[in-house]
Amino acid sequence: MSEQKRWLAFYLLCAGELMIVLDTTIVNVALPSIQADLRFSDTALVWVVNAYMVTYGEALTGGYQLAFAAGAAFAALAALLGFFLFSTASENSAPVVDSTGAGSS
Repeated sequence: MSEQKRWLAFYLLCAGELMIVLDTTIVNVALPSIQADLRFSDTALVWVVNAYMVTYGEALTGGYQLAFAAGAAFAALAALLGFFLFSTASENSAPVVDSTGAGSS
């Protein structure tokens, strides 16, 4: 692998990790609003984070299968596009939808 491709792979991994951290931070910042709006108890609020993580894990597994079947470049592009679309479209919806695109990256 050439030096240029190594750095490109490194930058893509860093960008993917940044998106994951930002998305998780957004979910955690939104928890008080979710709790107030939906009248969740502290126990029920844990399920919001659990639902996010389970959906994230499932999308990650799907991303691996897509990369194996269609190729890594296509899977990476589809994951970034999906994360962008879900992040912008789910502004007022549940944060679980966001984890679908994030998990694929």
